Amino acid sequence: MNSTILRQLLTYCHHLQNLLIKATDAISDKLLYDIWRENDMKHLSRLTIDTCPNVTAEAIHQLLDMTNNLTLIRLWGCFFITKNDEAKLQKRIKDENCDVYLEWYCWEG
Repeated sequence: MNSTILRQLLTYCHHLQNLLIKATDAISDKLLYDIWRENDMKHLSRLTIDTCPNVTAEAIHQLLDMTNNLTLIRLWGCFFITKNDEAKLQKRIKDENCDVYLEWYCWEG
Protein backbone atom coordinates (compact mmCIF):
# COMPACT_ATOMS: atom_id res chain seq x y z
CA MET A 1 0.00 0.00 0.00
CA ASN A 2 1.43 3.36 -0.92
CA SER A 3 0.98 6.80 0.61
CA THR A 4 -1.49 7.95 -2.07
CA ILE A 5 -3.88 5.09 -1.29
CA LEU A 6 -3.53 5.64 2.46
CA ARG A 7 -4.19 9.35 2.05
CA GLN A 8 -7.29 8.71 -0.08
CA LEU A 9 -8.68 6.12 2.33
CA LEU A 10 -8.01 7.94 5.59
CA THR A 11 -8.72 11.53 4.61
CA TYR A 12 -12.41 10.91 4.01
CA CYS A 13 -13.25 8.39 6.75
CA HIS A 14 -14.55 10.93 9.25
CA HIS A 15 -16.36 8.39 11.43
CA LEU A 16 -13.48 5.92 11.59
CA GLN A 17 -13.40 4.14 14.95
CA ASN A 18 -10.78 1.40 14.54
CA LEU A 19 -7.61 1.69 12.52
CA LEU A 20 -4.95 -0.96 11.91
CA ILE A 21 -1.98 -0.06 9.76
CA LYS A 22 0.40 -2.94 9.28
CA ALA A 23 3.75 -3.53 7.62
CA THR A 24 4.11 -0.45 5.46
CA ASP A 25 6.81 2.16 5.21
CA ALA A 26 4.35 4.42 3.37
CA ILE A 27 2.82 5.72 6.61
CA SER A 28 4.91 8.40 8.29
CA ASP A 29 4.51 11.26 10.71
CA LYS A 30 4.19 13.71 7.82
CA LEU A 31 1.50 11.65 6.11
CA LEU A 32 -0.42 11.32 9.38
CA TYR A 33 -0.16 15.10 9.98
CA ASP A 34 -1.44 15.77 6.44
CA ILE A 35 -4.37 13.39 6.94
CA TRP A 36 -5.20 14.84 10.37
CA ARG A 37 -5.38 18.36 8.88
CA GLU A 38 -8.26 17.12 6.71
CA ASN A 39 -9.71 14.46 9.02
CA ASP A 40 -9.23 14.97 12.74
CA MET A 41 -10.51 11.44 13.46
CA LYS A 42 -12.70 12.53 16.39
CA HIS A 43 -14.33 9.10 16.56
CA LEU A 44 -11.10 7.09 16.61
CA SER A 45 -11.16 4.64 19.51
CA ARG A 46 -8.57 1.99 18.69
CA LEU A 47 -5.32 2.47 16.82
CA THR A 48 -2.80 -0.22 15.96
CA ILE A 49 0.40 0.63 14.13
CA ASP A 50 2.26 -2.59 13.45
CA THR A 51 5.71 -2.72 11.85
CA CYS A 52 5.61 0.74 10.33
CA PRO A 53 9.20 2.01 10.48
CA ASN A 54 8.53 5.66 9.57
CA VAL A 55 6.17 6.52 12.45
CA THR A 56 7.63 8.13 15.55
CA ALA A 57 6.35 8.86 19.04
CA GLU A 58 5.83 12.50 18.03
CA ALA A 59 2.86 11.47 15.89
CA ILE A 60 1.35 9.60 18.85
CA HIS A 61 1.85 12.63 21.10
CA GLN A 62 0.06 14.76 18.52
CA LEU A 63 -2.78 12.25 18.41
CA LEU A 64 -3.06 12.44 22.20
CA ASP A 65 -3.32 16.24 21.87
CA MET A 66 -6.32 15.89 19.57
CA THR A 67 -9.95 15.45 20.54
CA ASN A 68 -10.89 11.80 20.01
CA ASN A 69 -12.33 8.72 21.71
CA LEU A 70 -9.07 6.80 22.06
CA THR A 71 -9.16 3.85 24.44
CA LEU A 72 -6.44 1.66 22.93
CA ILE A 73 -3.14 2.38 21.19
CA ARG A 74 -0.96 -0.48 20.01
CA LEU A 75 2.53 0.31 18.78
CA TRP A 76 4.15 -2.88 17.61
CA GLY A 77 7.55 -3.18 16.01
CA CYS A 78 7.93 0.44 14.92
CA PHE A 79 11.64 1.10 14.51
CA PHE A 80 11.55 4.74 15.69
CA ILE A 81 9.34 4.17 18.74
CA THR A 82 11.71 3.07 21.49
CA LYS A 83 11.27 1.79 25.03
CA ASN A 84 12.08 5.31 26.23
CA ASP A 85 9.28 6.70 24.02
CA GLU A 86 6.91 4.10 25.42
CA ALA A 87 7.77 5.15 28.98
CA LYS A 88 7.14 8.83 28.13
CA LEU A 89 3.81 7.99 26.51
CA GLN A 90 2.77 5.85 29.50
CA LYS A 91 3.72 8.68 31.87
CA ARG A 92 1.76 11.20 29.85
CA ILE A 93 -1.30 8.95 29.76
CA LYS A 94 -1.12 8.51 33.53
CA ASP A 95 -0.34 12.17 34.32
CA GLU A 96 -3.16 13.45 32.12
CA ASN A 97 -5.53 10.80 33.44
CA CYS A 98 -6.29 9.55 29.96
CA ASP A 99 -8.54 6.54 29.63
CA VAL A 100 -6.16 4.91 27.15
CA TYR A 101 -4.42 1.55 27.26
CA LEU A 102 -1.04 1.65 25.52
CA GLU A 103 0.61 -1.53 24.33
CA TRP A 104 4.15 -1.39 22.94
CA TYR A 105 6.46 -4.04 21.50
CA CYS A 106 9.96 -3.32 20.31
CA TRP A 107 11.16 -3.62 16.75
CA GLU A 108 12.86 -6.95 16.16
CA GLY A 109 14.56 -6.39 12.82
